[in-house]
Amino acid sequence: MVGRSQQILPFPADTDPFSLFQISLANYFDIKFRLWEEFKLSIDNIEKLPYYEYQLFIDKLNSKIEDENKKSTQGDLVEAFAFSKPK
Repeated sequence: MVGRSQQILPFPADTDPFSLFQISLANYFDIKFRLWEEFKLSIDNIEKLPYYEYQLFIDKLNSKIEDENKKSTQGDLVEAFAFSKPK
């Protein structure tokens, strides 16, 4: 009788790999709200999205948030220290 070979996983023995894919419930609802707000997706459609489409929407949402953060901080930055002498 030929047995199955042991699959070698890159996780330590005491680590639960499923814990890597868990997010808090508050974060889950925040993401769903932002997807509903930004992309006008219904909550039913958000929950029915395949994983890869959900990930694409999250990536687009993250890039939009990063762009908003860059725009909001560009005009507000004040140089605190400069090597050149003020004129």
